[in-house]
Order: sequence, then structure tokens, then C-alpha cells
Amino acid sequence: MRDWLGGMATWLSQGINCAILKGNPDMTVSARCHISRDKRRWRIARAIINRIFFWQDDHCEASFSSDVAYAKLVTAAHKRLIHD
Repeated sequence: MRDWLGGMATWLSQGINCAILKGNPDMTVSARCHISRDKRRWRIARAIINRIFFWQDDHCEASFSSDVAYAKLVTAAHKRLIHD
């Protein structure tokens, strides 16, 4: 159940990033805040999100790292399919 809720939260965040914020559909709002932290509005949003997820040292950076790790996993799987 916990994995399902986490997946739904990720899906919702990606949907908001894509549909409302005109961002990449494969990126969460948190990851986008980490990437765009040099811009004032994203830096403020990052601070707010990190405060909401107070039990994590840096939620936005962790979200970005998670997105990168998943992209690497998908890329490796795709390479295996091509070469097999």
C-alpha cells in the first residue's frame, strides 16, 4: 500500500509539473525545484517543499537523484533489449 501511495504521489507531482507548470512529464515538481534552484521562485518553492518533507535532509535533491537513478535503470534495460 505504501508503494502504491508513493507511486500515486509521484504521478500527481509529474502531472502538475507537466500540465500546470509546463515542465517535463517525467520529472517531479521536487526534482524541478532542485534543478532550477538558481531561480528565485524555484528556490522559494524548494525551501517550502523541503520544509514539508522535514524528515528528509533535502527532499528535492533526493527526488532529483531518484529520477536520475530511474532514468539510468530504464536506459540500461533498453540497451539490453537492443543488444539481445
